[in-house]
Amino acid sequence: MLLDLIDYVDSYAISEDHGWLKPDPRLTQVALQDLAARPERTWMVGDDPKSDGQAARAAGMAWIRVGDGDGPGDLNISNVAELRAVMRARRAETA
Repeated sequence: MLLDLIDYVDSYAISEDHGWLKPDPRLTQVALQDLAARPERTWMVGDDPKSDGQAARAAGMAWIRVGDGDGPGDLNISNVAELRAVMRARRAETA
């Protein structure tokens, strides 16, 4: 499923690849530097309010929460499959 999304993703950072656990701010800094992006224009996608939500908020990034129902994310989706539509819509907005 994630490979279907790879064409829509400019960069990603996986905590295990760097040896830091979220919400360690170094992980979001790596992703932002790799993108040369501003945090306010970048999304953190994840399901855990502590590790994902706190990391996103600490970095000034929007958090797309993957999980059941409404939640504390800036945007809440039920599953990763919904992310493709969100990404397409965002690309269309900025094109």
